[in-house]
Amino acid sequence: MRFLLLALFLSPRHDDPIRGLVSNLGDDNPAVREAASAELRRIGTAALPALEAAAADPDVEVRVRALDLLHRIQPWRQSRQGAAEALGWLGRHQSADGSWTSKTPACGCAPPPPFEFASDEDFAAGLTGLSLLAFVRGGSVASSPGVIRRAVAWIAEHQGIDGRIGPETAAKPLYGHAICTLALAELFEASPSPEIKPVLRKAADYLITAQNPGKGWRYLPRGGDNDTSVTFWCVLALLSAKRAGFDVPESAFRGVLHWLDEVTETHGYGRVGYTHRDTGKISCPGPNEYFDHHPTTTAQGHLVRMLLGTPRRDPTVTLPMEILIRDLPSTKGFSLDSYFWLAGTLALREHDGPGGPKWRTWEAAVRPAILGIQKGKFEGCSRGSWDPVDRWSMYGGRVYATAVNALTLQACAPR
Repeated sequence: MRFLLLALFLSPRHDDPIRGLVSNLGDDNPAVREAASAELRRIGTAALPALEAAAADPDVEVRVRALDLLHRIQPWRQSRQGAAEALGWLGRHQSADGSWTSKTPACGCAPPPPFEFASDEDFAAGLTGLSLLAFVRGGSVASSPGVIRRAVAWIAEHQGIDGRIGPETAAKPLYGHAICTLALAELFEASPSPEIKPVLRKAADYLITAQNPGKGWRYLPRGGDNDTSVTFWCVLALLSAKRAGFDVPESAFRGVLHWLDEVTETHGYGRVGYTHRDTGKISCPGPNEYFDHHPTTTAQGHLVRMLLGTPRRDPTVTLPMEILIRDLPSTKGFSLDSYFWLAGTLALREHDGPGGPKWRTWEAAVRPAILGIQKGKFEGCSRGSWDPVDRWSMYGGRVYATAVNALTLQACAPR
């Protein structure tokens, strides 16, 4: 059936396949209309010029469907433009050695966060991994090869013989290591490279051996403690490495599910705790305790469950999504939390798909919230970035805020 519909789309009536799809929005056959709509949504922003022209089509069926698609796809263009501006800022502020740091860049446009809990060395691996991941997910493998090549070279240079990425003295080394591993794995998926392969293999093996037996991860390898936030990044990294063709034992994922069962409430809506069940507000006394609490670990935990095979419509997944929808992204008061926005965006997109009602409600809130506080074209060198004023930016500064928000915007704009 799919091949038949594609043949209709590419019929000789139209030299331009997109125009052919738009024309088929008015076809008498409902299956052809629906297939055309689905294909135009998949094409995304490239279809906007044809849809904008069709919004004035004399055929009312074409016009109504074109307007509906415009309403869905135009926000994707805004998200892509915002993410592209963010990558522009990150590219301009990559260090000469290929890393990104939380310190003030040479241009002086990004002051360090007001509170600093560790040396810049502690955060370099995590910030470099986040920034590289934003470039990879932004489809910049071909358009920004120099930025990516320098970042990968820095990661390889800072990998220990045991596979660890980043300094042994870092306060929370598994955060940075897991994020770098995820970025390398997604880069390898997009563009397999013999230079990346051994670095990624060692990094993935280190994560596997660092897992607490039968559970998850926290800051130190096999430290005995577990937390949902670090475990989230480790699982994403290992799943990506597995998709890229690397061996990952299923026991690692079974341990994660066991850990999530241990920290998920057994009544109500299935909230997922941070280090234990029914964890309360997570904050650093002093610097960010006045910020609002958000269900970040619930979003992370149930995203991991879905990625590990739990059906999207299972009550253990659908109920926690209600928690997220009741806490929509906002920039009012002390509600700014880019980390929660990223986790919620990934979870709801995975659960609901691009057309689901919960996803559309969330996306309609998170996109304007992020774009509304992004530095604009009259902001000089800080254009495209975000001020480090949200709940967790005291750790990674402007680089952290910009990389995380870029990742969220990319998730809002399918390629």
